[in-house]
Amino acid sequence: MIYRTPATEIGKYCAWYWQNRLMKHFESEQKVFSALFTDDDILFNTMKDDHDAISRKMQEVIDDPSYFHIERLAQIIYYHVRFEERVWFPHVEQMLNERQLRNIGIALSVHQEKHVEEWTNEFWRKRD
Repeated sequence: MIYRTPATEIGKYCAWYWQNRLMKHFESEQKVFSALFTDDDILFNTMKDDHDAISRKMQEVIDDPSYFHIERLAQIIYYHVRFEERVWFPHVEQMLNERQLRNIGIALSVHQEKHVEEWTNEFWRKRD
């Protein structure tokens, strides 16, 4: 595969995204869901384990921005998103009532912070 963007630039973006978006998202999810699910719930533990795996791999990308680490991070995130869509969210909808689901939506939207600084180098966009 031919890469147009240096791995170091992708690593900088990953560091920014982790600090400004993803770490806070994971913290919010885990806080909200830990109030509703116990550690006996295997799917809740899977969600937390996925977050830990993404966190560890993200740190590897930040520390050593290589295409190998970046591609592995992308795979881990891909599989986590599929897990959430296909397994975790249906499980949550099955286990909780409408009021609890509504409260989760409110709680997660409240935890989203306004981002003052946006990433400006959109290296992923196709260049002519």
